[in-house]
Amino acid sequence: MNKISVFIVVLLTFSISQLFAEECLDFSDKLEKCEPYKCQFKHPFTGEMMERKIMGEVNGKCLYIEQMPNGGKEECRFSQSQRQKVAKFFKDTLSAMSSGNLEVEVSSDLQGKTISKTTLDGNEVKENPLQEALNCGDCVISGYDQPAPK
Repeated sequence: MNKISVFIVVLLTFSISQLFAEECLDFSDKLEKCEPYKCQFKHPFTGEMMERKIMGEVNGKCLYIEQMPNGGKEECRFSQSQRQKVAKFFKDTLSAMSSGNLEVEVSSDLQGKTISKTTLDGNEVKENPLQEALNCGDCVISGYDQPAPK
């Protein structure tokens, strides 16, 4: 895993805390139903305004696109069960944030393995559905390709 991959994992984990800007409060309900929806959020690292879009169902999957800094983009195609899990994760995260009980830890070892640990209301989240979607290829991040060194 290169530096960019590690940055992306950190970025995705921390972007959860910015998901629920006032403009995005309906996001999890809309995602759960896969209803077209668009909102803007302030990115936690850059302060830039970014956009999240639920496009609706495409070929039986819910298409979700999130703008990322420096021209990056995350595109997810969630099955019904995946989007239910992701929507619940966001709702639980919002609840924990509002009560001040959200903790996120991200670490990377020298071999490039990245470990993310999320704790909501004192309980460690064993399965992060966003990380699972990235791992299985249902979410893809693009726009961060680096030219090969000369």
